[in-house]
Amino acid sequence: MHPLDITIIGLYFLGVILLALLLRKRATADIDSYFLGSRNMSWWMLGASGMASNVDMAGTMLIASLIYLCGFQGFFIELRGGVVLIMAFYLAALGKWTRRSGCMTTAEWMVFRFGAGWQGQLPRLLAAIGNIVFFTYVMAYFAIGSAKFLAVFVPLPPDTTFIGIDPHLAMSAGLIFIVLIFTSIAGIHGVVWTDILQGFLILIMAAWFSVQAFLTVDHQTIAATVGADWLSLLPQWRFDAPPNYEEFELMGVAIIFYMIKTALDGMSGAGGYIAQRYFAARDEAECRRVSIFWIVLMSIRWPMVMGIAILGLSVRDQFDDPEMVLPVVMQQLVPLGLRGIMLVALLAAAMSTYSSIMNAGASYFVKDIYQAFIRRDAGNRELVGVSIAATIGFVVVGLLMALGLPQVNEVWEFLNLGIGVALFIPNFLRWYWWRLNGYGYAAGVLIGMIAALALEVYREPIVAYVGFGQINFVIISALSIVTMVVVSLLTAAPDRSTVRAFFITTRPFGWWGSIRRSLPDLQQSAIARENRRDIAAMFVAVPWQLTLFLLPMTIVVHKWNDALWLAVALLVLSILLRFIWAAEDRDRAKHKTTFATLD
Repeated sequence: MHPLDITIIGLYFLGVILLALLLRKRATADIDSYFLGSRNMSWWMLGASGMASNVDMAGTMLIASLIYLCGFQGFFIELRGGVVLIMAFYLAALGKWTRRSGCMTTAEWMVFRFGAGWQGQLPRLLAAIGNIVFFTYVMAYFAIGSAKFLAVFVPLPPDTTFIGIDPHLAMSAGLIFIVLIFTSIAGIHGVVWTDILQGFLILIMAAWFSVQAFLTVDHQTIAATVGADWLSLLPQWRFDAPPNYEEFELMGVAIIFYMIKTALDGMSGAGGYIAQRYFAARDEAECRRVSIFWIVLMSIRWPMVMGIAILGLSVRDQFDDPEMVLPVVMQQLVPLGLRGIMLVALLAAAMSTYSSIMNAGASYFVKDIYQAFIRRDAGNRELVGVSIAATIGFVVVGLLMALGLPQVNEVWEFLNLGIGVALFIPNFLRWYWWRLNGYGYAAGVLIGMIAALALEVYREPIVAYVGFGQINFVIISALSIVTMVVVSLLTAAPDRSTVRAFFITTRPFGWWGSIRRSLPDLQQSAIARENRRDIAAMFVAVPWQLTLFLLPMTIVVHKWNDALWLAVALLVLSILLRFIWAAEDRDRAKHKTTFATLD
């Protein structure tokens, strides 16, 4: 790494710490300010922060490697999580449903859904523990990705260690501890404002890679190097997968599976920093703006990774591990000075995701474990102090876990198709079935987590015969659903007044039976119209987001016919969304009294 690169990075870190110190007083006023910014942040700030939190270093390395290996088929593989298609569901309905609760965390939301007794407190505790476990694994995942990235820019002799640890992993840990400092000092204020700065740097990096690849793309070289199918925009039913990616050979089956999984995942409502941004929104009217701005900004990632893959083909003899395509391209092709800015941008992307996870993870411990079960009367000063301690604790545990975890792709798969499934299947049913009670939800989470961990232990014999992700999903989902239904039906129904209050406030669609019929006809009619629009919006928002992401990728590689069709589709889908939302706005204005009664 050149001294100029080091200087730019050092100045950036110094600036971030100074910004955190400036925001410290505002952040530590009370626990609501520390975690949600007193619910007074603008929609564009929350959307920009969400984008920066989604575009991380490890994920960008992984996605760039898939595009490098598989071309456009790599995009379809990333329907498993990298496309973040759940945002389309937040745009259509889940964002406003989340905000209507007035909660701070999705674990606290359990009390809103199931009641204040053990039917609500037990799922609240398990949801908090599940999210903390998930975040701890995510921290380990990011540490591994950052270490691989740093290995290119800070080469060391083979077998070099630092107190018995891979020195690059130690450097990654140092980066995370810098993030820990400003996250602990400034809370979500520091997270959001640094995200905005980091998002701007990501935009610069994305623009350079996209333009550079656009100017240098050579279709003949691509066809000779990786085959003409690399540029095919149509999903393939069968795919000649590269080594270590054999589970994607039946690409058609994989895409169908990932779309079903993503739909269930999106309709379940994400937790963590995604839900936190909606809890922090000023009101439900701003949730739509948050989602649109978030998704539009995220679209820059896809021409960027396509550009990295195109440029990577020209230096393919410089590396063997495809996950190294991003750092090698930066090292070999990006000019001095600009490389320092890009290094800062990638480190900023990593830091943005770290900080969001740290802040959201600490909120689960403080709000849903410490304050709910240990110290109910704790003051704001004490709670902020516990937040800092909790952040340090699970960061340290995550870094220790990173010492024994495998490559980035395997960890990502376990997060999304192991622990992730264990959490989102129960989360799905809680929105749509009135008879699900807190005991059923808690049992579903517990059985799902046990199954996810057990399957990970027996990963090797499973992978030898079937796709690990698919079998994980089927087994965990089946066990979780059966457990939830059986336990809910064998135990007392949730308190009817609690469920009715939840339904009137949130207004989801689904199996609400007698709860819906207990409302006056005018309110039933208003909710039914809103539900129909929400369902229609979901069917439009999903292809809208996919089209928005694919369009700039086709422009980078000069696929003009595909780009034209995608542009037309994007315009039509945008008009349909606008039509649906205009109808909703008119209906809300027309029935103010009805909705005021519901609220």
